[in-house]
Order: sequence, then structure tokens, then C-alpha cells
Amino acid sequence: MTNLISDLKAAGYYERSFGIIVTLRVQEAKESELLEQIKIAVPATRKEKGCIQYDFSRDLKEPVYTLYEHWENGAALEAHLGFDYTKNLLAKMGEVGSETTIRLTSLIL
Repeated sequence: MTNLISDLKAAGYYERSFGIIVTLRVQEAKESELLEQIKIAVPATRKEKGCIQYDFSRDLKEPVYTLYEHWENGAALEAHLGFDYTKNLLAKMGEVGSETTIRLTSLIL
């Protein structure tokens, strides 16, 4: 995730609002482990200063999760990455996930 901060700065978006879309295929036998961390991290993240949106969704047919994030600026994301619940969620995503894609986006509307 630290590359995201570098990418934001390089694109001139560190001081601006931006989005992140993460897609993750999860081992079906491990979904409950991921859900435990999601249930902890999502409500806490939504209360963070600079968090505009933080939503997880699951595909209706496949064990594929999508995380939609919208941040006020790069400093808000950096603060978010420092919380234990974020570190625990990211660790669990790395443990149970495969075929992960992360997209940094500019918000159009």
C-alpha cells in the first residue's frame, strides 16, 4: 500500500480527493476469517477523519470481494494505514486472497 502514496504524489493527487478500488478473490473456506476482519475494520474506518466512503461488496456468484474507498487526501489514507484494524485486515486479505487488483482512481462526479 505504500506504493499508493508514491503513486498519489506522482499523479498530483496527494492533496486531492481520490478513490481506490480493490478486487480480491478469496478462498471459499477462508471467507469467514476475512468477514471477521471486515466487520471490525469497516465501521472504524468510516469514522476516520478524511474517509468519505469505505464499502465492501461480494459478488453474488463467486467469492470475489470489492472494496470501494474514497479519501479526502493522501494524508487521510496514510493515517488509515497506521491503524491496527487496517493492518490486521490487510494481513488477512493477503493470507486468504488471490488475484488481487488495486486501482487508484480520480473521481469524476
